[in-house]
Order: sequence, then C-alpha cells, then structure tokens
Amino acid sequence: NAEYMGTQLKVSNRMSAQIPTVPASQRGGRAYGYLEVPHHALLMWENPLNSGLLFLGFVLFYSIVELMGYTVLGLLTRILMLVQGLMIVFVGARLAHTKYLGGPPLDAGRAGWALSRFAIHESDAQRAVHFVVDVINRFIEELRMTLYVVNIQRSVLFFGALWVATFVFSIVSFLTLAFVVHVAAFTLPIAYAMLYPKVDPHIILGVAKARELLAKLPFGVAGAPVERPKVD
Repeated sequence: NAEYMGTQLKVSNRMSAQIPTVPASQRGGRAYGYLEVPHHALLMWENPLNSGLLFLGFVLFYSIVELMGYTVLGLLTRILMLVQGLMIVFVGARLAHTKYLGGPPLDAGRAGWALSRFAIHESDAQRAVHFVVDVINRFIEELRMTLYVVNIQRSVLFFGALWVATFVFSIVSFLTLAFVVHVAAFTLPIAYAMLYPKVDPHIILGVAKARELLAKLPFGVAGAPVERPKVD
C-alpha cells in the first residue's frame, strides 16, 4: 500500500545517504530515474542503423559459431576465403571483358569501389578508447574496494556472486555469457530510459528490501558498525 511504500522509500533514502556518490556525468552515465544507465550513442540507439548493424552482427556471429559449431578463427578464415574467391572471379571476368570484348579498363587503384574510402576517424577511435578505458578504470576501482573489504556488505555479496558464477560457468560458455551481456547492453538501458516512471517504484521497493536485509549484518564498513535505520 501507499503507507508501506512511503516507509520503504524513507529507509532507502536514509541508507543511500550513507554512501558517497559521484555525479552521473562524471562516470559516463545518465540518471534517467532512480538508476543511472551507461550513456553511449550505440547503446542508446541514437543512430538506429549503426546500432542495429552492430547488434544483429554479433547475434549472427554468435548463432553461426555457437549453434553451427564453427570456431571463431575457422569462421573468420571461411568468410575471408569466400570474399577473396568472389573478388578473384569478379576481377577475372572484368579483365576478360576488357581484353576480349573491348570493355572499359579497370581502375588500377579500385578507387570507385565500395569501401575504397573506408577509414576509422581518429576522433571516433579516441571516443571509443576513452569509453572503454573509463569502464575498465571504474571496474578496477570497484573491484579494489570490494577485495579490500571496505564495505563488508558489498564484499559478502561479491563472494556470493562468485559462488553462483562457479556453477553458471560450468554450464554456459564464455561466448554465451558475452552474447547475454551484448543483448542486455543494447536493450536494458534504452528500455529503462523509456519505461523508468513505471519501473522505478518496483526497483525502489526491491532495493529497500535488500538493504533492510543487508542492514542485519554486523558491520557495514569494516571496523565500523552500521547505523540501522528505524522505520517511522
């Protein structure tokens, strides 16, 4: 009911006040509602063509490798072999057409062909590298804080997650996990950005419940007792 939701919101807000936060803009994210989502042009589908090609490309790659039994290098060599074979046949046919039928000569540099001017712009590469480096640095910082048991609640949760991961990784392959992460990265942020007014009440209630359970642990920060919030 409304009274219970209000109580849980107070508990969540009190617990959140104990945790120092960094503005979302400084972490490469964007706060749409209760949660912060990573903001990147590809993940937020700002250019649907580019995002769609990357999303479907990896889905197709996973389907061929995982479902059809190809290896990554085996698939890559077969694709390159097919492309090279088709190009040899095409160029040979054009050369024969030029020599025997008087067709127009081939451009020596193939300047007018598709992808002849394709190149990765330095600015695009720098933005991609900065995004990846920022994600890696944030991960390292979070991992350091967790391994050093700065917050025992977080460290216990991490230990439990690792225990679950030992079973998960014995069932699924790394490529399958990468596929799940890929699909989640291209669907969850944009879905939350569109639906957060409806999703936030459930998230807030779940977080409040989880924090209420975690508050029962004897210590929040190693060596310092946690002040357990009182419900009004």
